[in-house]
Amino acid sequence: MDFDSDFAPCLFASLPQLEANLLQLRTRIAAARKNWRPHIKCHKIPALAWKQLRLGAIGITTAKLSEAEVFAQAGITDILLAHLLVGEKSCQRAANLARETNLIVTVDHYAQAEPLALACRAKGVTCRVLIEVNLGMNRSGVRPGQDALELAKGVDRLSGLKLVGIMGYEGHTNRIAEPVIKRQAMKDAMGIVTRTKEDFLKAGLSTEVVSTSGSAQLDLLDLAEGSTEIQAGGLMFGDPYYERMCSIPGFSPALFVKATVVSRPALDRAVLNVGRKGIATEFYPPTVHKYPHTQVGLISAEHTVLQLCPEGQKLLIGDTVNLIVGYSDFTVMLYDELLGVREGQIEAHWPIAARGKLV
Repeated sequence: MDFDSDFAPCLFASLPQLEANLLQLRTRIAAARKNWRPHIKCHKIPALAWKQLRLGAIGITTAKLSEAEVFAQAGITDILLAHLLVGEKSCQRAANLARETNLIVTVDHYAQAEPLALACRAKGVTCRVLIEVNLGMNRSGVRPGQDALELAKGVDRLSGLKLVGIMGYEGHTNRIAEPVIKRQAMKDAMGIVTRTKEDFLKAGLSTEVVSTSGSAQLDLLDLAEGSTEIQAGGLMFGDPYYERMCSIPGFSPALFVKATVVSRPALDRAVLNVGRKGIATEFYPPTVHKYPHTQVGLISAEHTVLQLCPEGQKLLIGDTVNLIVGYSDFTVMLYDELLGVREGQIEAHWPIAARGKLV
């Protein structure tokens, strides 16, 4: 993976590993007989979303309306906005987007649905809607059971909106270490999905789309009987977080930060010119590629200190090292572009077009 770059630190992806991870994701989701709607928050790059679509994804998931607008401008039309819209301006923008795309919006309260319906009617468009149900994470999502059913009935009556199903995220299962306990937690969450789906069907409500599950649930999709589509996206980068903290094997790290050695104050210590402003430490810290026994020590705003293994002690000032990104979501957003590298050559320069899209 060594390649010449005009500067370091820089963010790059190993294209062979990235492509292998994408194929693995597609294959495992297809084996579970689910559609694939990957979340793009891990990469924020339209070109990579198109790679996912060419591999068989039916659409994409975004976290923000402004992200959805970026991907719509790139020609992607089937977009799930897995967030909750609040405010007249947001509803107006969503209605505009529904004119150009096959947008799906999520709601967990009638106060979100009614102004969106009003904006859609004013513009003569219809927006698809999913009811977000709390599967146990206790973040957003309407309470399952009667509350979810009544909300769905109310949304179904609103002209300008088209109720198409359910969304839920069982993120509380992500880092359960004990496999039996994690499997039971997933089973409980998916039981809520199944019961909600049954309630909707009995009431004559649509369950065309039932969207659940991220990368951390990839090995438990046999339990996702009620789901029609899976949102797993982050594993395209093979983040060590997913293997070490979420127990998802079979993927290789594909995302790296190339950094330069700027100081060698001791035989067993090197200092790099990248810190927390260039590589995230939340969820899972970076590690050093090719030097597995070198430890990442202090990470400050602009520096990372390495405690060098004997092999690493040959590093000189001006040499570069590749840090394996522990969790892509929190690192990609720090950069303006991602380089795609194959066989020592930079094959792609991808602007991170949805970087900084916060609303």
